[in-house]
Amino acid sequence: MMLIGIIWAMFAPLLLLIPVFVLYLAAGRIPVIKTRKLRVLFAAAITLSVVFPVWLRDSARFDAHCEALGVSQIFEKRKADGFFLDDSTANSFGMRYLQEEGFQWMEARSIYNRGGFTRYEKTATGITQKEIDRLTAAIEVKSDFTEDSISSTTLLTVKDRQTGKVLARAANASFNGGSASIVLGAWGMRSCPSPMSSAGSEEFSRFYHLAKLTLR
Repeated sequence: MMLIGIIWAMFAPLLLLIPVFVLYLAAGRIPVIKTRKLRVLFAAAITLSVVFPVWLRDSARFDAHCEALGVSQIFEKRKADGFFLDDSTANSFGMRYLQEEGFQWMEARSIYNRGGFTRYEKTATGITQKEIDRLTAAIEVKSDFTEDSISSTTLLTVKDRQTGKVLARAANASFNGGSASIVLGAWGMRSCPSPMSSAGSEEFSRFYHLAKLTLR
């Protein structure tokens, strides 16, 4: 299924050839469109005049969403060797905090015991883990994922678990192409911040390394 998704994402625009071909045949019945070149141009222009306004409309909605999310913010820095990671990928992708970001330990929701927690610690030989009944971390790093018809958004917050004070926040959103996604595939997708620009790349780095920038 993943392979099919990748193929569709790359070659989805080929689906536009279907309406172009239908319109090309229909254009043959219009007296003023006499040559094959004009028929092709007519069919392509009509198809694009329908698809791209729809994409532009949904893209504008995404831009407004990105504007509302704003840029990453660090309100207060702290020193911490570890934290509670409230993220569904804590036991997999979340290991990067120990392997790459320099933290010594991390607590997360247990995947074995509902209501329980797991403590991961970095050692000289790797990462150990043990089940615990309650959290000991003073800091929480929380990842909230939301999705609607045109985009998906991950909001990352770092906060003091005792006071609830937010120490930092950052967001990353992806545009799926909106209503035109089925015929545009990957070519209609966008993200904010965009790693393709220098400013966007820097902002995405701040999102990705938010915990390290706030707590180390």
